[in-house]
Amino acid sequence: MVIKTILFLVSIIVSTSLFAQYDSQGKNQSRFKPGLGWTYKGIRPPDTNHVNRYDRWMIDLGYCTWMGDRTAFSNAPASIGFGLNFMFDRPITKGSRLSLGYGVQYKRTQIQHNEGVNKNFNPNFVQLDPVFFGERSSFHFNQISVPLELRIRQASWRHFKLHLGGSLGYAYSPLFKTVLVNPNGKIIIKDKQVPDFNPFQYGVHARFGIRNYAFIGGYSFSKLFKSNESSQLNTLFIGLTISLF
Repeated sequence: MVIKTILFLVSIIVSTSLFAQYDSQGKNQSRFKPGLGWTYKGIRPPDTNHVNRYDRWMIDLGYCTWMGDRTAFSNAPASIGFGLNFMFDRPITKGSRLSLGYGVQYKRTQIQHNEGVNKNFNPNFVQLDPVFFGERSSFHFNQISVPLELRIRQASWRHFKLHLGGSLGYAYSPLFKTVLVNPNGKIIIKDKQVPDFNPFQYGVHARFGIRNYAFIGGYSFSKLFKSNESSQLNTLFIGLTISLF
């Protein structure tokens, strides 16, 4: 009981530290609210001349799909991916209305496509086969990217924001996961041998929202598989972004 109580109190403190807002009037509101990382640079609040910076730690969560040889948004709703963004925010104009964002991003993509992977014709290429006898199939991969964003925002505390950007990254650990139906239960097959996978990924994205929350959409111009003999697919991501600070 004591441990549960302590964990509950810690969760309350963390949640208020991350998302607490000082709702008052004036131009310096965000400098004095008690959010972790928003206000304190050590043991003291920043100087009043400190330039406001926003959207430095962000979490993306949303729906993954692909397009090209396959119709977009035809994947299962469970095609959920996420991203972790650690960014620098460098104001360009006074009042931080226009700034430049850059940093590093980790992204996890998961697409439930419910198709088989045909390697019988040529093991060096990836061909999706609509004839599938399993229960479900999915494709996963990780990615480390360097994003660059132009950020436009209002000067008010509860500001509207718009991010326009692109990223260049390295994708790794591709995996086809297949669940087969068996009279004795289910068989899970994990195929890490993904020939022709394109590790170099680049694309564009946009965010728009208010304060800590935004909608995000991203599209990859680079193909998932390099050869024209493989299925021609580009990824698309649509979801929400939560800015911790």
